[in-house]
Amino acid sequence: MASPAPSEEINSELVAGPSSVLICGSSRSLLNWCALSLARRLDPEFRWTDARIREETLDPRDPLARGAIPDSQWRAVRPEAFRPNDEHANLAAVTIASVLRSDEAGRSLEGIAEMLRLPTPTQELIAEVPPHDRLTVFVLSNAHRLVAFYPGTTIRPILRTILDAGVTVVATWADAPPAGRTEFEFVLHVAGSSPEAWMDAEVRCEKGTDSGPFRTGDRRPLGELALLSEAVRAAFRPGAHS
Repeated sequence: MASPAPSEEINSELVAGPSSVLICGSSRSLLNWCALSLARRLDPEFRWTDARIREETLDPRDPLARGAIPDSQWRAVRPEAFRPNDEHANLAAVTIASVLRSDEAGRSLEGIAEMLRLPTPTQELIAEVPPHDRLTVFVLSNAHRLVAFYPGTTIRPILRTILDAGVTVVATWADAPPAGRTEFEFVLHVAGSSPEAWMDAEVRCEKGTDSGPFRTGDRRPLGELALLSEAVRAAFRPGAHS
């Protein structure tokens, strides 16, 4: 079966500034290849964080297991490390309010508190954002493992704080789609069983834009979307070592 010719289009919103993308599906390894394709296209120096449970063995088909991501650009972090720093943020906000003039407090406190409320691994990554005008991308794989810490729409202030720091977020979710998924600007569902079967996979855009490859309501074969399929196409092309 010949694979479809991929489109080289890209949504202008993805390159114009920070945005957020949630990629959902049942195959964790396939989702990670899709996230890798998108991250490479937007920011070759992307940073990848894998929410990994203790003593987990990676799927050998996963891009992390296959060495597709440079060691300097990724790290594994226990899910519990992503718990919001609510107590720390609230205490700091009270302390800052006591020394700020009232007209300053209203403008400053919310942003300061939300930045401090970010989980420590995210704060550390934001501190490393380069001080120049290029798009910065953070990938979070296995985001479904954090659902206990971010129920419902509580993801909104966290996402907004990261975007305000100049960072695009790409998250993979290998579980039933979360209720708060529409807080992301792009919500993509990848129906596929494995990386090897990428040519049979389909992408449904639940939330996107009116133009470009990620259009709201569109259904397209994964192979037609270079933004999502370049990495898996190269890794699992006919005759490629697997």
